[in-house]
Amino acid sequence: MTPTPDTIAADLLLDELTDLGINVRIVDGNLRLCPKERLTQSLRTRLRAYKPLVLRAVRLVGLTEEQRDAWDERVAICMVEGSLTQEEAEAIAWREVEGQAAQPLDADVGPRAAEVVKGEGSVES
Repeated sequence: MTPTPDTIAADLLLDELTDLGINVRIVDGNLRLCPKERLTQSLRTRLRAYKPLVLRAVRLVGLTEEQRDAWDERVAICMVEGSLTQEEAEAIAWREVEGQAAQPLDADVGPRAAEVVKGEGSVES
């Protein structure tokens, strides 16, 4: 996927946190940073602004090269062939890469994503 200014900003923020020796991980779907004492007000403000994208970046960093390739491919297929938004496509790709394709869709994914997961999505002419 082509990086956007916001995804680049989130990636740079994650790099900055790492350079400062701040461990960033995900626990129960939330960011956990340690040691918190190293967080400046500016960092906290930027984290709030980019939290979803920082979560995404941390998840992507945790993938193997093979998993990342599969994730990228699934996102592209869902967007091109299923006409899904990037957010919907990524939600499906995460479930599949993390071995959770059989679980119910999140409520915010939308009906088109449900059709693609069931194999009913198609390219509109």
